[in-house]
Amino acid sequence: MSEYGIFVIFVLFAAAGFLVWWTERKLERERTEAIGGVAGRLGWSFGGREEDATLRKRHLQFGCFQKGHTRYAHNQLRGTVEAWGGVWKAEAGDYHYKITRRNGKSSSTTTYRFSYLLVSLPFGARLPGVALRAEGLFDKLAGAIGFEDIDFESAEFSRRYHVGGTDRRFVYDLLHPRMIDWMLDDPPPQFELSAGVLLLVSNGGSRRWEPMEFRAATNWAAGFLARWPDYLVRDLKAR
Repeated sequence: MSEYGIFVIFVLFAAAGFLVWWTERKLERERTEAIGGVAGRLGWSFGGREEDATLRKRHLQFGCFQKGHTRYAHNQLRGTVEAWGGVWKAEAGDYHYKITRRNGKSSSTTTYRFSYLLVSLPFGARLPGVALRAEGLFDKLAGAIGFEDIDFESAEFSRRYHVGGTDRRFVYDLLHPRMIDWMLDDPPPQFELSAGVLLLVSNGGSRRWEPMEFRAATNWAAGFLARWPDYLVRDLKAR
């Protein structure tokens, strides 16, 4: 092949690479603008594309924020969620991290992104830990050999979701029949209660929400908290 032919191929590859880069940047700018619009409709503040590397340090209890390297949050929204006659601080956004895998002399780096919502509840360490996620094949196999999975009277709910917790009695009180019926009608994202904070993510922290899904997640969190039994909230406050 002639030098001119090699040069043409190089230019074409460079142009294709630039087009991919430009398209990704454009889509990210549009996403940021759309999420900013959601923040405005919620009455929340919005940090835009500013990178926040402190999130993982502020929430060490959640493993999804501790994976990999080059970790930061962006497109952050901050506001409040109402529950139990009060308002509680909330934050949401996109999270970014990378994992580098090495095999002999070569290495490859993969970038991962997911969206999250965090609501700080007024109970601190008094709040038992609870985790709920969609039931997967691994969960079914693990359950067969004795791994912890709390079952409920609703066979459909137990079939759909894997639920664990540090206090089985609290889990049963929290996920009462009316709560379960609501979750079956309005499927929950994956959520976790830990160290007094409610975390919502999707697919194990492997997917970014569409902009309007941030509002849907906020509404779901408010609906979830509104359905906590009064006696359970009183007991937590009294501890």
